[in-house]
Amino acid sequence: MEIDLEIAYELKSLCYLNIVLAQIRNNARLTEENFITENYVKETYLQKQYELSLQIEMLPLPNCLIRELSLLLNKIFSEIQYFWDSNSRIGIAGEAHILDTRNWNLDGSLNEKKIAKAISQDSKINKCQRFVLAFHNCLEEEAALLWDQLSLPERVEARSSGVRYFRKNIFMFMYLENKSFYTDVNALSFRLRNVEDERKIEKVLNLAKQENMIPKIMRFCLSLLNPEQQKEICIKNPGGVLRALLTWPYHQQFITVANYFWNTIPEEKFCNIISLIACELQTHPQVEQLQILKEFWDASPDKFKVYLMQEERFTCLIHFFDSLENMTPNLMLFHIWKGTWP
Repeated sequence: MEIDLEIAYELKSLCYLNIVLAQIRNNARLTEENFITENYVKETYLQKQYELSLQIEMLPLPNCLIRELSLLLNKIFSEIQYFWDSNSRIGIAGEAHILDTRNWNLDGSLNEKKIAKAISQDSKINKCQRFVLAFHNCLEEEAALLWDQLSLPERVEARSSGVRYFRKNIFMFMYLENKSFYTDVNALSFRLRNVEDERKIEKVLNLAKQENMIPKIMRFCLSLLNPEQQKEICIKNPGGVLRALLTWPYHQQFITVANYFWNTIPEEKFCNIISLIACELQTHPQVEQLQILKEFWDASPDKFKVYLMQEERFTCLIHFFDSLENMTPNLMLFHIWKGTWP
């Protein structure tokens, strides 16, 4: 079994990305304000997400294509929301960079390093904020250049944002030594770039076996491994692998990999994995992932469904899938938007 992460680089992914981002640029611009609050962005973008989702459903396209565009739309809005949550102080000037196709990966995720570089060179944005963004995304030249331009009070402000021990000719030093590689792809890639291949694979294997590994780090790790090494991770950390594929466009392999697990692990373990994934989505629901999980449940072998129904501790999971049964993507989004998710 091989997990093909190159699927994101197919030409159709670029076409889908351009279509959806063009729609968002035309319909979801923020109003001019000096400071964009998290609630303002959330309300504005969720409303536009709902409206655009309805528009996509009305397009004269095959159902399979509408489904792909719908999944990608919901993923893109989740990425935008996450970026604004983390960087709201860059203000309205940062939105043009967020909606620029060049700052997106073909798998529908924001390229944080590219957007950080674009913003770090934008004089309309606060210099201190530009430095902090460049620093946190391992942009050595940009961070060093901006640091030299900061006044003493601005450097104090930058240090209060988690930047420590900065020196012009030594980048990341103490900060990178303490930074969590469980959450930051740029930091992990930066740290591994000069590591010998054999040692690098050893580090990646150890990371990928961690049960709390977040999806984007897991995908990065899997992309560095050969099929046999990927298989080893599937055996050691099946839940982490499935969570990494529960997003567009990797969802195309979700059922294939799940089928591998159906045939190799006991019903109880498999149901525990799905239960954990479902619990995460109940707490932090994302339409795209709910859609994929619903389709996965419909495709699951009857023996797993029967097992779930017979085990009282999985009653909540049954109720969760029942709640998804008659939900369209827009109805899911409506409940999330209104804060009334079941």
